[in-house]
Amino acid sequence: MSHFFHEIATPRVSFNEGFKAFFNAGTFASSLILLVGVFVPDTLKAIGNLKPFLLFAGVAGGAYSLRALLLG
Repeated sequence: MSHFFHEIATPRVSFNEGFKAFFNAGTFASSLILLVGVFVPDTLKAIGNLKPFLLFAGVAGGAYSLRALLLG
């Protein structure tokens, strides 16, 4: 029983490491949503001529966060 409570009380990763992973995962998901949204016709009407900037932001954010997630 004490082993069970010890396992619960002992964190596996530090708060800082967990926050980094959470932030990178959120950035990656947001970048994917941004990239998918650029190709939806209703979204293209709403954003007008910002498509190249949003494509660049989506690719850059995805590349940054994917690299960070894979390398730790």
